[in-house]
Amino acid sequence: MNDELKAFAKVLRKMPPPTPERIVPEVSETLLLSSSSDYRNATCNMILAANEDRAAGHRLIEQLKKERLETAFRARLTEVRSHALLTIGNAFGVGTIVSALDKHGGPVDTLHNAESGVYASEDARQKFESRPEKCSKEYYGDKAFIDRGKDDRLLHKKGELIDRYTGKPLQRNANRDLDHVIPIAEIHNDPKVYLAGVNPVEMANSGANLVSTHESANKSKKDKTASRFASNLDATALERQSEIAALQALQSPSDAQRMKLKKLQALDAVDGNLVREVDQEARADYESRLNKAYYLGDRFPKEAALATAKGAANMGLQQAFGLALCELVVALMDEAQSIWQIGFKGDEPDQSFLAVLKIRLLRVANRVGRRWKDVLSAFMVGGVSGLFSSITTIVINTVVTTSKRIIRLLREGAQSFLHALKTLVLPPQDMTMRQAAHEATKILVAGVAVSGGLLLEEYIQKALLGLGVPFSNEIATVLLGLGTGLATAILMVVLDRVDLYGHMAIEERRDIDTALDVRISSSMEAIVQHAKAFG
Repeated sequence: MNDELKAFAKVLRKMPPPTPERIVPEVSETLLLSSSSDYRNATCNMILAANEDRAAGHRLIEQLKKERLETAFRARLTEVRSHALLTIGNAFGVGTIVSALDKHGGPVDTLHNAESGVYASEDARQKFESRPEKCSKEYYGDKAFIDRGKDDRLLHKKGELIDRYTGKPLQRNANRDLDHVIPIAEIHNDPKVYLAGVNPVEMANSGANLVSTHESANKSKKDKTASRFASNLDATALERQSEIAALQALQSPSDAQRMKLKKLQALDAVDGNLVREVDQEARADYESRLNKAYYLGDRFPKEAALATAKGAANMGLQQAFGLALCELVVALMDEAQSIWQIGFKGDEPDQSFLAVLKIRLLRVANRVGRRWKDVLSAFMVGGVSGLFSSITTIVINTVVTTSKRIIRLLREGAQSFLHALKTLVLPPQDMTMRQAAHEATKILVAGVAVSGGLLLEEYIQKALLGLGVPFSNEIATVLLGLGTGLATAILMVVLDRVDLYGHMAIEERRDIDTALDVRISSSMEAIVQHAKAFG
């Protein structure tokens, strides 16, 4: 009792509330109720001794901290076990099954992927591969090409036609040609044209892709791209100018030499920078028309909507099933631990094996069933993250082709981000903002750990495969799942110890205050009971 009262006195000095002003009168009143002067004197002496013994109070605080740490550690082990199982199950278990549905380049065909030879649907690939052979008559006999030629011919006769490759008026006596800035062959063999469902002849003979220039420039360009044509002219400029000077120095040039001189002079007048500018304009118009035809057409929006819906459903099911599976495994592990400690028996000693088994299985089922709200929440959060990651994947693949692993990383990353955001924005009613920030940080860190594991998975699989290890993919998945779970558990403990937001310190003080209040109440009750005993 002496130690308890010493601790009580320590609390009176250190802890508000309860305060000494409120507690001491209660003690005095209790003492006044006693008819024994010996008991009053003894109790007063004990309280005075407690006021002088501060070391006992420190020992009590340290003992309470130690007890709290032990309790928190056991709770953390249970939490880490559940979190590790959920991480392994979602990312490397159920997530592996879901990722089997992923496709290189994403779930929807994009123009960029088609250009790279990557298709989400086989019919799109077949449509390109079964394209007809190029037929020049279709392109040069097209009405748009003929009409443009007539218009430019009239301007040429008036001396008002500008050579787009020189930027100067084309002389009336010069031979004029209508050139395809983007070559016909390039357009005819462009996979994007067939994915977008546009007519390659119409694309080739669009207004921005047809320019009039000197016949010599057109024949020199042939099927080369405009940029390559300009680069060739730049590379041969000195040689061409030297040859022009030599031909001009001839006193009596032949007809062939005069024709060659005109051709070289026409080529030398071509402005390479202007050619590149015309090419950029034509390609910008070409890409714009393709994008509008495909991304604003009927096929892409429907396929994108279907793919995002499937992605949301798959991710929602992954998270929901993963959580339910995790709870099932944890419940089974707890039952196994119970069997190890007390044996396979029920509440009554004469219960049969089947009866005990039924009780334990029902207990597991009830435990999993009680988590139905959490499972539903996991499905909703997973669905939103799946929707977000699917949309992100489709958008990225319009510019860069993503691998299956990148798609998986996007999905897991979106899941962690949205889960953390939900914890911050919509925390449980009993969770403070500090605690919400702490938990959100742990979720994000766990997501980073999972992403790191997913990145390493491919390399470990290749390493095991190179060593000839059988079942290398499965072994790599198990090893990385366990490693990621362990890393996640360690990171969670580290974050608790670092306590970025001061949440753990507040919890510690609150728990110790509660424990001290219990000790105070016990001491007070003991004093009252002794007073009554002496009374």
